[in-house]
Amino acid sequence: MVMDMSHGGEVVRLIVDMDFRSQFELARPTSTYLELLISLPAIFVGTEEKLMSVVSVLCSAAKQSLKERGLKVPPWRKAKYMQSKWLSDNCKKIPFGPFYAPEWDL
Repeated sequence: MVMDMSHGGEVVRLIVDMDFRSQFELARPTSTYLELLISLPAIFVGTEEKLMSVVSVLCSAAKQSLKERGLKVPPWRKAKYMQSKWLSDNCKKIPFGPFYAPEWDL
């Protein structure tokens, strides 16, 4: 989920992923990569910049882990591909602000 928020006149995208950690699971990870994966929050809430830096670090670590196991890095494990999961123009966007309240059909 991507929310556009106004922050001092500037629109800031806030990205929320309820199953963030699972996006980075690997088959046969090294112990170093597994430690990094376990340290990730299950739920991610942050800006585009924060997401890009986290994804970049994790993809570099995944690449190292796969190489140590003698495996090739598939295209869907590369940083640009992983970032596109959240930063695509096709992401669902919802308005968010101090006066926004969703209408509930009860």
